[in-house]
Amino acid sequence: MIALVTPTSWLQNYVEDYLVIEGTSQQIFGAKEYTVNFSETAGFFFNYGDNCYRIDKDDKKHNLPKSGVYGLYDQEVSYYFEEKVKLIFVILRSQSPLNISLITKENLKNSYTALTDIFGIEYRRIEYQIYRCETLKSRINLIENFLFEILHSKSLLRENDENYFKELDNDLPLFYLN
Repeated sequence: MIALVTPTSWLQNYVEDYLVIEGTSQQIFGAKEYTVNFSETAGFFFNYGDNCYRIDKDDKKHNLPKSGVYGLYDQEVSYYFEEKVKLIFVILRSQSPLNISLITKENLKNSYTALTDIFGIEYRRIEYQIYRCETLKSRINLIENFLFEILHSKSLLRENDENYFKELDNDLPLFYLN
């Protein structure tokens, strides 16, 4: 299955879509290796299937984290997937504060960073919960709650823009506000 899932209405200003990929590597890609030519947007990825690897130019495989942020890609990148492919990509809107603050930094161009490297070891709990969920809906709910936590973390977003936070608080449902 390859599907685009629309985010909850209160995240639509920040998230374009969720790209969900589930199946075997043979079903989805026709092979265990898949090459991405470029990505015009940055985002998050969550892997709740078998391990996957990034393949360097020297054909060396590097294990990808179970979740992370990826930057803008302007070069070809190859990935190797073990049997079960289960991925959710959070495709961010180009002007989303999540995109601007976390992902478009030059050090993430053509690269990725594990979410545990950004948010610490306590993030492993969320990875485990996503892996253990029985339905796609419950996985997306967990991911959306995680995105809300990021949106309300002033240290990760535009720290000096008070008007931005007033606008943000008006956009989100009341039960998510502090």
